[in-house]
Amino acid sequence: MMKERRNRPRHIFELHTDATITLIVAAHCIDIVALRDTSPFGIGLLVDAHLKCGCEVSLQYRCGTDSIDVFGTVVWSAIAEAGCEQVGIFFDEQKMATNVEFFNALTA
Repeated sequence: MMKERRNRPRHIFELHTDATITLIVAAHCIDIVALRDTSPFGIGLLVDAHLKCGCEVSLQYRCGTDSIDVFGTVVWSAIAEAGCEQVGIFFDEQKMATNVEFFNALTA
């Protein structure tokens, strides 16, 4: 069992039906099976690929004319159901304003 690393609250949610999130790793799109939880500091995802800890990623949020890109690092991963992998991504602290905008868009 992994030790909980977060020291701030997280928000569990469902993505708006007209919104999309794309996970990009090394210029390749990775399928997101499910969004687990999020905060302005990171996100938990269920993905259809193996992502190594330390891997740098970007997430693109699109909803109508809104577009927000955030950047982060995979800080943990674990095998999940049906051959998928659950990953935790820590957002780039140097871009906190964009991270908060991304969080607000997801949880609005």
